[in-house]
Amino acid sequence: MEVLTFKTKYRVIDGVIGGIIGGIALGLTAMVFSLIMGKGMLYPLILSGYVFQPYVSDPVMSGNIIVKAIAVHFVISMLGGIVFTMAANTFLNGKNHWFWGMVIAGLMWLLAIFGGIQTVDATMAAHMNQLGFFLGYMAYGASMGAYVGWAHQGPKPYR
Repeated sequence: MEVLTFKTKYRVIDGVIGGIIGGIALGLTAMVFSLIMGKGMLYPLILSGYVFQPYVSDPVMSGNIIVKAIAVHFVISMLGGIVFTMAANTFLNGKNHWFWGMVIAGLMWLLAIFGGIQTVDATMAAHMNQLGFFLGYMAYGASMGAYVGWAHQGPKPYR
């Protein structure tokens, strides 16, 4: 009996972990940008928590909103990491992972802006700052790509 195997250069688990790290970087970037803009650090979480709900003109914070925002954010972040890992298996030659992570994140940002955010989270689409959203995605891509590249090379022993 033959067993079919699928060999990859990059492990999917590295994409999941990279997506989580990138998601944290995106969240922190958005929170700091929101704080600078005078909206408060939790404002991005509040906006994210209104996903799959009708438009709300005055979003307010609640525990349910925050938990939903974190859950949706991390699922999407992990999926983005898996997509990056699959793209890395196909296209990357082992260099500049952080840059290619930013390219993938930029494509995800364009997809969100022009394809989905108005449908999935009308409240976020109406209230978010585009520059902060873009910078968050760039932080996501750079940190995710850097982790996947590091994991691909393997940890170096101390000497």
